[in-house]
Amino acid sequence: PNYKSCVHFCIGKLHYANNNYNLAIEHYNQSLETNSNKANTLFELGHCYEQLKDTAKAMEYYNEAQKLDNESDEINNKLKSILLEPNNIR
Repeated sequence: PNYKSCVHFCIGKLHYANNNYNLAIEHYNQSLETNSNKANTLFELGHCYEQLKDTAKAMEYYNEAQKLDNESDEINNKLKSILLEPNNIR
């Protein structure tokens, strides 16, 4: 495994848990540079943008994650929930 990527992913998770979404995004992006599990990182980036109320950007990341892992119930359910949300722009 690429430890640098794992470290950045974990730091991103910590920042997300502390509501520091912009810092989480920075670390997730650094993780993506050498990450072998890109779908999971893209999914987490989607969460960050969703928390920042940037639904369009969140959807971009969720869709990219789904392209890499279209069998993931978590990704597919998240996409469905956003599409069914009446306040979201399509």
